[in-house]
Amino acid sequence: MRNWIPILILLTASILGGCTTHHKMAEPYRNFGKMGLYIGKKQAAKTNQAITEGDISNLLDAEVKAELPATMALAKLRSYWCGGRSSIDIVSAEEINQWEKVLKDVKSVRGIQTIPSLVLENSGRKEGIYLKDLRLAAAKLKCELLLAYVQSESSIANFNDAAALYWTVIGLWLVPGSVLEHRTIMQAVLVDCRTGAILGTATGDCYLKRATPAAFADITRDKLRQEADTKALADLRKGCRKLLEEIVEASEK
Repeated sequence: MRNWIPILILLTASILGGCTTHHKMAEPYRNFGKMGLYIGKKQAAKTNQAITEGDISNLLDAEVKAELPATMALAKLRSYWCGGRSSIDIVSAEEINQWEKVLKDVKSVRGIQTIPSLVLENSGRKEGIYLKDLRLAAAKLKCELLLAYVQSESSIANFNDAAALYWTVIGLWLVPGSVLEHRTIMQAVLVDCRTGAILGTATGDCYLKRATPAAFADITRDKLRQEADTKALADLRKGCRKLLEEIVEASEK
């Protein structure tokens, strides 16, 4: 019972000050640059200094088309905010099957290969993984295309007016006075492995909100996260399919 004393004190204080809270959830955000997904810090700095107006115009005028048919390498990245590092995440068999189902009818895409950490020569680098590392790994797997994606998420908990009944203690199990919100965003970039040209980007997004008794808040939070991750990934796959269809169509012109 001692464990409930701090909770009861907190809930009593919130009741006296008004139970309802409306804290805004922070936007999920991942930056490929912060993750180390670029050529390298020194090279990137030199490149930025050397870029001219003409270089930008040339990039816009350049017509880069993927050489099809092609096999696609899949890199799922995990970000670590301490130091802005990143690493390759494990792609489950179920997730691979879902990717294959979505892309099986896309013309000129022969199949998918996942990039494991064993293929990356610099997976242990402190600064993180660079785009060139992923292109090299994809080339070793005989893949002409590279799809790299990263997941971002944010969650928050608020109280609604029903939380006033938490002081009865039994209300902690029966009254849905806690409002949980969770949002997952997935960002993907499709790269031509031969040239390093970015062929396009895609995004998957899912926002969920649910009221629950305080006693089940942790369980509900985990379920929200899993559901949001699944739906955001499904949304990302649809966006990637559309992107690949557009690339195939452009290569045929």
